Amino acid sequence: MFMSSKRKRNDLILQIITYGASLLSLLTLSLIIYFVASRGLKLLNFDLIRNNYQAVTYIAEPIDQDDYCLCDATIDLPNNAYYSQRWGVAFIDTRDLLGKNVIEVYYVHKDSPMNELINKGIGTDNLVLEPGYSIIRIAYNDAPSSLSRFGAEQMINDFDQKDHFRELEFFTPGGGIRGSIITTLYLIFFTLLFALPIGIGAALYLNEYAKANRFTKMVRSFIETLTGVPSIIYGLMGLAIFVPFIVN
Repeated sequence: MFMSSKRKRNDLILQIITYGASLLSLLTLSLIIYFVASRGLKLLNFDLIRNNYQAVTYIAEPIDQDDYCLCDATIDLPNNAYYSQRWGVAFIDTRDLLGKNVIEVYYVHKDSPMNELINKGIGTDNLVLEPGYSIIRIAYNDAPSSLSRFGAEQMINDFDQKDHFRELEFFTPGGGIRGSIITTLYLIFFTLLFALPIGIGAALYLNEYAKANRFTKMVRSFIETLTGVPSIIYGLMGLAIFVPFIVN
């Protein structure tokens, strides 16, 4: 009886420890989910899927210094968009996927000189300033550069008053998973392309044509063993074996 009561007491203590540890784990997981959701949900949008991971920065200059637009916007611009009639572009203040304040190109008129710019970096193709790109700075020959930290309104006011500009620095949106999605789809396609014929052929051979001997039994045993291995293990093996070859 004494042993029974002692055992019940020990079981109760172990149950309390188990429930306490489970409650602590649940509380920790809930706090992590709350932290991620409170910081990330407001930044979650379709740009996460459309954009590449790396943002690409370009420096461009106008093809013709005397080419102006001098045109009105052909769409209704929101109140937070600032339009330059001289150059035919509209900028807005917004935030990127990382939560940083940026000046984004909201609209480019079809007759704007921004539709064809000379690439001053690596590459020979001309550049096009498209909506969604972010402006870093606009440099002038006879005045200080307009920087993004002063906001879209100040940048447009400076830009609209200038007859010429020396160069324009901007970058494409980044922080997305578009590249990862595309490479994953390619990986699935090529994996099925090679694995399905081999797997179906091996199954037909072992079940219909192979003789029942020690070798076929060993192959069947290996296959059954491999089916119990989680797929993440194969991924880690591929990461450890193939990635170094690709990098080098």
